[in-house]
Amino acid sequence: MPTSEQVGQAIERYIDTWNRGDRKGWISCWAQNTILEDPVGGPKKGGLRSIEETWDRTIGTGANWKIESVAIRICGNEAGLHLRNVNTRDKVAVDSIEFWRFDDECRIDCCRTFFTKDGVLDGYWINEGAIKG
Repeated sequence: MPTSEQVGQAIERYIDTWNRGDRKGWISCWAQNTILEDPVGGPKKGGLRSIEETWDRTIGTGANWKIESVAIRICGNEAGLHLRNVNTRDKVAVDSIEFWRFDDECRIDCCRTFFTKDGVLDGYWINEGAIKG
């Protein structure tokens, strides 16, 4: 199990690779069989293919999304995060509360994101990669 320090470094790497537009680096932050609920209540997505599609659906559109850390709490191999997601192109800002779990290689193997999208972000969501049943 990764240490709290390793989890903190993994979170920093995630934010850094996203903000720099480093698709390959960002995707490498995720475990092969990751589960993504973004947002919770929507379809659960699984595997790296769904992570690639998430990147392509957001950054690949030319949108300028940046992540700002508001608060992070780490307990063992899990973390709770309050993130601010800002898209300067579309003038949208969304605060999210996220719960992440890390595998033994300190890659995200589960991410649950809570926010209210209120229709503003509908163009960014995908159902591809949804886990059936």
